[in-house]
Amino acid sequence: MLRKYILNNNFSGGINPDIIPMCTYLQQFKENSDDNRGFSINLANLFFIKRLKEINLTFIISDLERWSNNIKMTNDPIKSYNLHMDIIREKVFRINNNNEILIDWDNLPKNSDAIDMLYSLRECIITLSLLTVSKIFELSRDGDKINIGNSPTRVIKKTNTNAVIMGSLTLFSDIDISIQSKNASGYIAVIEDLWQMHRDWFNNEIWKVDLYGDFTQIGNYYMDTHYFNKSIIIEMLILAVCSFIKVNDMAETDTQLLQKLVEWCIDSQGLYTTFDKIMNYAINKMKTIDKTNRELYYNKLAEAEKFQINIINKFKKCEMSEELNDLLGECIIKLGDANLYKEENYILTSTVIYIVKIEQGQDLTKNKCNPLYTSVANCSLGLYTYILSAIEQLGYMLHKKYHSKLSCSLPQGKYFGRFIRSIGHANNSMGILSTMTKNPKYTKTFDVIAEIDRLKKTRSKEKNDDTTCPFDYDLYDHALELFE
Repeated sequence: MLRKYILNNNFSGGINPDIIPMCTYLQQFKENSDDNRGFSINLANLFFIKRLKEINLTFIISDLERWSNNIKMTNDPIKSYNLHMDIIREKVFRINNNNEILIDWDNLPKNSDAIDMLYSLRECIITLSLLTVSKIFELSRDGDKINIGNSPTRVIKKTNTNAVIMGSLTLFSDIDISIQSKNASGYIAVIEDLWQMHRDWFNNEIWKVDLYGDFTQIGNYYMDTHYFNKSIIIEMLILAVCSFIKVNDMAETDTQLLQKLVEWCIDSQGLYTTFDKIMNYAINKMKTIDKTNRELYYNKLAEAEKFQINIINKFKKCEMSEELNDLLGECIIKLGDANLYKEENYILTSTVIYIVKIEQGQDLTKNKCNPLYTSVANCSLGLYTYILSAIEQLGYMLHKKYHSKLSCSLPQGKYFGRFIRSIGHANNSMGILSTMTKNPKYTKTFDVIAEIDRLKKTRSKEKNDDTTCPFDYDLYDHALELFE
């Protein structure tokens, strides 16, 4: 029983060990997890039409509505999709005003109308892509085989699926799409097959769109990371360092702060390893990753889905055991291995829970947390997972620093803020950021974070893509000083 397992591991994180199985929630879980073979697009049209209305592109709204209706009514969604993509392609060509179709998002035209149009057309492409894959699955039967362009043959596996648009409404934001399904790998493969047919001018790396298989929750419950054994924690630490390495040229990257974070994690969890060993494991692991091979990502994601299905089956039986906990750990490692094949994204489920569910979604509570069966995000995280988040934030902060060749830039500032807040949560066993914000030592730090956030919103509203900071402040040096 889990009660025995908690006591044997000397858990002291504030969760009451006197637990009874959470069978009272079981009926609700079963109702929400039943497979209705549907595909819903949550918020997509509302999210994007709100953006389009804000910049007053009424003719794009009418185009999107007409194109969407065409796809909903057609019996050949792939053909309809291609026709609309050709129309969008010509619009992009005219906006670019030269012989190149590929958009350089790091050097957008200064004409505000052109910026509005490019971002609006990107949102049209995403909406049409989701509608098209929905229609493909609607017209197919379980087990049907389909071909899209030159992609491998896909076998249709219909499951209850929800596509959620995430991210900020600000103009220059990336767009993240979470595919919530027991067959997320299949849906993501089909969506990216559609994009592959137009890769000469549209692709998710250049147009800053990314798809994720959402494994933050199993049914109604978050994947609780409190009770993993040390071998799983070491593998998670290696994956966090892989995330750092994935986005940085290690020949030119300072690793002083990385070492301090890794050693903090090692010491806090009593792990039998060293910084050098973790680095070597991570470097060797990254040598095996071929990010250009999308099929490997789909296959790795499918492996993680098998663990998810096993966990769901055990949850339905109300089994609270070491075996269930081990499955959760292995699922997180499998998902992390899959995420290594993606471009600019977090690797660890725990980091996604923190950024998407806690920071952005404000899914917090001070109530008692139920081990393994926790329905509140911050109940699923603890000291070491916030340190791992800090490692991932640090990787992107340094990536933006070296890419922009600036000691302080607005893109860096986003990750600097997340880094600081991760450290704050790690310093508090319950994951509630409070001590740092009240400490006079960090007053300047939080003032800088607040000013960067204000500038990002203002410049986006003004369609100003200048990313420089107005003050002389080296974000990395300051972060390093905090550990001196």
